[in-house]
Order: sequence, then structure tokens, then C-alpha cells
Amino acid sequence: MPKLSKLERSDGLMGNVPDPIIAQMANTKTEAVRARRIKLGKPAYSSPPPHQDALALLVPFLGAYPATLLARAAEVPIYQVSKLIL
Repeated sequence: MPKLSKLERSDGLMGNVPDPIIAQMANTKTEAVRARRIKLGKPAYSSPPPHQDALALLVPFLGAYPATLLARAAEVPIYQVSKLIL
């Protein structure tokens, strides 16, 4: 059985969150995240339009990652992520 990439768990975030934040969450280098994102054929992250709810993209990852990292990824205050957890 092939060894699983430590980034595989973050595939859903690729292109939706900046590469450096995914790298921090996966405890790896930004270059590794970029290479995996390109391999998956996903575009680089770009800031969401003002009307898009960035938190909605992170809902599947609640509980899997610390709220502080998710808040940073969504560029929102921590209390907004905490409200989703409760």
C-alpha cells in the first residue's frame, strides 16, 4: 500500500486557502503544498469576493484543525470561528 501524503488530508483546502497556511497546518514546507496543489490541478488561492462567506469553505475542517489556524485561513477574527464550533 502506498504511503499517504501528509498533505492529502488538506486537499480540500488547496486553492481555497493560502499555501503558507496549509503548510503550517500540515507541518510542512510551502513549496510542498504548492507542488501538491499544482499536481491536483488546482489554481493558487485568491482572496474571495466580498460577498462570499470564507468561513463556509472551512466548515468541513472544524475540529480537525485549531480554531486559530482556521480563523487565520479565513481572515476573520477567532470569535467567528468559535461561534461555528458551538
